[in-house]
Amino acid sequence: MELIDVRPFILSLAIPNREMTRAQAIGELNELLSVLPERLNYFRGVLAGDGIDFSQPPEHVLDSAGQWLISRASLVPKKSTLPAWLGKPKMTTDISIPTMSACCYLGYLFGDYLIRDIPGLHYDLVIDEERNVFYQKPCLMLRQNEEHFEPVNMVMNYVQRAME
Repeated sequence: MELIDVRPFILSLAIPNREMTRAQAIGELNELLSVLPERLNYFRGVLAGDGIDFSQPPEHVLDSAGQWLISRASLVPKKSTLPAWLGKPKMTTDISIPTMSACCYLGYLFGDYLIRDIPGLHYDLVIDEERNVFYQKPCLMLRQNEEHFEPVNMVMNYVQRAME
């Protein structure tokens, strides 16, 4: 089965998080929070149109949505990002752009369920230190700069591993 044509999940700035100013990162977070309800409604409609029953418990919905995504995910070839001194770059694979968009939708859907179940959980920017891989990225957390969770990255890693 092929991945259906989901709308790309892109915010207005196409700047890597590490290159953003704090004001730009805050703007991205605010944009995400403002468009997330509409995008989640859109994605729920896509999943419901493919038979996923949202009257079921969240763990059933997310399991079904994960199976839906894996059955439609696709990989594309890409050059390895290994340093040149290690030798000739070899070809590897990565998830396709439509698959990445579907991972974004599913990751934020997962986050939405977590926010409903865990009092005080919310999206905020990780700003503890620049070496953090999630620096200036919106992550779920209870308090600023404490433990955080980035659901989109988790879904993308899961899909990548499932496809290998």
